[in-house]
Amino acid sequence: MKNTSSNSCLFSIVIATYNSAATLDRCLKSLLEQSFDRFEVLISDGGSTDNSMEIAAEYSEIVSYAHSAPDKGIYDAWNKALPNVNGRWVLFLGSDDCLADNNVLQALSEKVALTSSETLFIFSEVQMVESINSMRKTEIIGQESLNFYRTRFLDEMLFSHTGCLHRSDTFNTFGLFDIGFRIGGDYDFLLRSIEKDVVKIDKHEQVAIVMGQGGSSSSYKTRVLTYQEAIKARQQNGISHFSKILHYRLFVSYVVYYINKIFGNRVLITLSNIYRTLLGKPKRNSYD
Repeated sequence: MKNTSSNSCLFSIVIATYNSAATLDRCLKSLLEQSFDRFEVLISDGGSTDNSMEIAAEYSEIVSYAHSAPDKGIYDAWNKALPNVNGRWVLFLGSDDCLADNNVLQALSEKVALTSSETLFIFSEVQMVESINSMRKTEIIGQESLNFYRTRFLDEMLFSHTGCLHRSDTFNTFGLFDIGFRIGGDYDFLLRSIEKDVVKIDKHEQVAIVMGQGGSSSSYKTRVLTYQEAIKARQQNGISHFSKILHYRLFVSYVVYYINKIFGNRVLITLSNIYRTLLGKPKRNSYD
């Protein structure tokens, strides 16, 4: 039996769902099988028409909160769950993600026990897979050093927010997520915590999350929006210096999007491989 009482709860795991029946069971099973038991799961559903909530009900042993109603996107869903958390740390997990193994939360509990009281966020390495059902591995996000991410953070967010631990009291200090963002609300929230350019983050040096990636044809437009909203987040939080790398990435994402839209994915891959050949890099069968 998992120990989810408010007095002993260390982690509150928030999952936003919307018609997530195809992947939610695997996600929740990865939590139920954890060797560490001082956690709770909160499910904020956007009014699913499939059996997502029925699946959530099957995991009542770990799910302390499950609510379904129309929302205004993932950040609105998270905001609705946050007043109900009992843990000292909050972790946001996608409904199509899962923990990497049965000892992830145990390892994270050991990490937070050694973490400075000034640290507000801890991110982990994330294993990307083609889909949560196939589990075919592609790449690992977050393998660089902590100093690399700290020094680059004011220009761009290069680690994954999935699996990022937040001290629960940071939401009292800095407010909730801005629902005006569709993708960049996590970066906006983290930027709000910066004081005198000091980025109060730490890194868990292990893969904690397995995350499925969407199809490439739908991701090109998403990349454009990602960089647009990163620029918006910097502006809203008073980051005044110009980010050359962020604007360069936005420009490239526009070029990729329109080449794919006008000429198709095959032409995009061909042009990408010509460029990679000029750089002395191996060819690829897909663009990423």
